Amino acid sequence: AENVYSVRVSQSCPETPGQKTKEPFHIPLAIGLMDKNGNDLLVSEEKGTKVLELRKPEETYTFRNIGEKPVLSFLRNFSAPVQVKSFQSREELAFLLAHDSDLFTRWNAASQLSESIILETVQALQRDKLPSLDSCFIEAVGSNLRQTAGDKALLALAMQLPAESYLAMQMDVIDPVMLHHGREFVRSELSKIFSREFHSLYEENKESGKYQISPEAMGKRALKNMALSYLMAGESTSDEYLTLCVNQYYCQANMTDTIAALSSINNVAGSQREEILEDFYTTWKHDPLVIDKWFTMQAVSSLEGTLEKVMQLMHNPSFSIKNPNKVRALIGAFGVGNHFRFHDISGSGYTFLADRIIELDSFNPQIAARLVSPLTTWKRYDSQRQNLMCAQLKRILAADSISGEVFEIVKKSL
Repeated sequence: AENVYSVRVSQSCPETPGQKTKEPFHIPLAIGLMDKNGNDLLVSEEKGTKVLELRKPEETYTFRNIGEKPVLSFLRNFSAPVQVKSFQSREELAFLLAHDSDLFTRWNAASQLSESIILETVQALQRDKLPSLDSCFIEAVGSNLRQTAGDKALLALAMQLPAESYLAMQMDVIDPVMLHHGREFVRSELSKIFSREFHSLYEENKESGKYQISPEAMGKRALKNMALSYLMAGESTSDEYLTLCVNQYYCQANMTDTIAALSSINNVAGSQREEILEDFYTTWKHDPLVIDKWFTMQAVSSLEGTLEKVMQLMHNPSFSIKNPNKVRALIGAFGVGNHFRFHDISGSGYTFLADRIIELDSFNPQIAARLVSPLTTWKRYDSQRQNLMCAQLKRILAADSISGEVFEIVKKSL
């Protein structure tokens, strides 16, 4: 029939020990239908959003008097804690990112679209081809950057690219080097294409007057600092933007802005980075929790020589291998938060982590066991990295007086 649009939704829940058959859940699914101009078609519903009640394994919902084929805005406002199997084209995701009135759906579209673009870039790099960004992605990002009237914190989140550790799990065989370069290529290209927009966002969201912790003020800071991170992206950062970042750090207006400036310069080699890191330590070495951030920042840097720096920081007066917070902030952050440098093809990152696990296991087996996790995904990598990780897991297993906690995790992963 004409002017009829149907949405078919199915649900499933994997079996768990002792419960092979799962009854269907009652799931509220908030959806919207949008026309080609981005207007909501369900005008009789509040905010153009209809809540569907999914109670069976599969149900079909029919909408009548829909004058054109709409774009489906699914799971608005994150109406249910479910995982949605990707079903929309890149063009539809770009449309949602540019036009959806629901900010959660815009963020979700941005995340899915960025993931697709980055993984496509990685594939191009693996084939020694020059990558380029899809025009629909560029247009959607541009449109999103111009829509700053809504929730600024959510817009800032929508502009964050998925982490390398997350993207790695979407690959059949993980290639840490090409994944890093692919993600950085996308960041750098967006930085170049929208440098004017990012600079405007930075200036427009600067705070004046007394520091505030209202949602509006927090949103402005998030958007400003997102813009700064893009301005500082790329192989060569302009002196203008470097000065912007350095000035924000030394302004010391609040810890959010200070850490954001430090984070933005963290992957830019040079004397200014070293001076800022030194200044931060001198200023905050009396506060253990703040210094944890300082350790982590250096552990997750993508710069060459990061592992050597981590080993050097283990001799810093503020670090103690007996302090679990410090271990997590430095050693744990390197293993979990620095996918690119930890998985260096030399295997030095694996050896370093195994050494620390063996050392810690003698007096804190719980922390040692938690540190094993980056090595347990070895089957997802290429054969050379598999062999290197397995060798370290076997070395841990062969260590004298290995604890039950570490033994169980290592044994299960091999």
